[in-house]
Amino acid sequence: MTTLQWSLLLVPIIGGMLLTCVPVMVMVERWGSAWLQRRSGPNRVGPFGLMQPLSDAIKLVFKEENIPAYSHKILF
Repeated sequence: MTTLQWSLLLVPIIGGMLLTCVPVMVMVERWGSAWLQRRSGPNRVGPFGLMQPLSDAIKLVFKEENIPAYSHKILF
């Protein structure tokens, strides 16, 4: 196999690993923070809290921005 073929083979493999590792590390960080702070942590959504990143993303998409009616829009 040539270098180009190896590169074309490794790009999706490494990309898939990164796309898998990032959500897992977010959950590990959240569980670790909860343990350090002696709280229950993200365990409400799905089994063992595994759906928590998805629910956070949905919340972010649908979050509305509250701007007071008589405020200066640019400064606010």
